[in-house]
Amino acid sequence: MQSASGHRRRKQLRPLLLSAAICPGVGQVANGERLKGLVLLLLSLGALAWLVLVPAHSLWRSLERQPPGPDPLELLRRAYGALTENATPLALAAVLLAWVWVYAAWDAYRNAPYEEA
Repeated sequence: MQSASGHRRRKQLRPLLLSAAICPGVGQVANGERLKGLVLLLLSLGALAWLVLVPAHSLWRSLERQPPGPDPLELLRRAYGALTENATPLALAAVLLAWVWVYAAWDAYRNAPYEEA
């Protein structure tokens, strides 16, 4: 975009950097789009919780059924089993989280106000 004097103005990068570096939705809030920022933040937190809690719950159930023996690698084997057992839901959560993060950064940049020349 050009100013009245003919000089090109740049977009402010602060909302984009906030969104890309901190968490999705912060850039939208910085741009004044609070509802969109809240939705993106909740989506990303939900996907992140899914990535952590699904395998943790599966591992916990495995440990409740049969406590680990004296072999220290047994816990690692069970943790790996919990991850592979839930591979599809975890992959979907990872894709959702990545999509929300990229979309939030792009949207924050697209809607960022221009700097005054």
